[in-house]
Amino acid sequence: MSKKKKSNVKINYKNVAIYVFAAVLIIAVISIGVSFLNSSSGTKTDEIIQEESKATPYSLRSNANEYQKQLFDDLEKSYKSDMTSSETIGNIAKNFVADFYTLSNKTIKNDIGGAQFWYPDYRINFRDAAINSYYFNLELLIDEYGSSNLPTVQNIEVMSVKPNDDNSEWEVYLEWDYGSHSIKDELPTSATITLLEYETGIFIIVLS
Repeated sequence: MSKKKKSNVKINYKNVAIYVFAAVLIIAVISIGVSFLNSSSGTKTDEIIQEESKATPYSLRSNANEYQKQLFDDLEKSYKSDMTSSETIGNIAKNFVADFYTLSNKTIKNDIGGAQFWYPDYRINFRDAAINSYYFNLELLIDEYGSSNLPTVQNIEVMSVKPNDDNSEWEVYLEWDYGSHSIKDELPTSATITLLEYETGIFIIVLS
């Protein structure tokens, strides 16, 4: 009976382990990269680019309409002149109203206008409340009427600006109307907004 010959092939288990580890690492890196690209593309579709201002700590949405650009220009001028004046406080409130209540330059209900002016700790709650109310049917409205036929805030008037005793908090009452639009529901045309100085020169909305 013939004896089986022993194989001369020697397995270097150390090298095998290194190769296996390298393969797993490459797969992991590729998976992470794909996940990152998917999440990045999702972010870009859900958020409007904001154009930063050199004169103020605020920003203007890249697809702002002409009235919003005018209001933001007014804010930059008054902020540069006196950041704590009644005019500046009123202009901040006007920019919030123009961005939040205008739907004609929004594409998805997650794009909540004016969120930058809200108290940071409440922004998630503010966003959720807006999605479940004013922005709830945005995509359906766009499909039915088209973006250009949705409400566009115009003619905002600051009716009063009332500071408290140490000028750390202001109550602003505003009224406005809309351009021609296809929405038959009754829309808000006034609001009382309370602002406070969150950090030096940064005023945020705490109640509206």
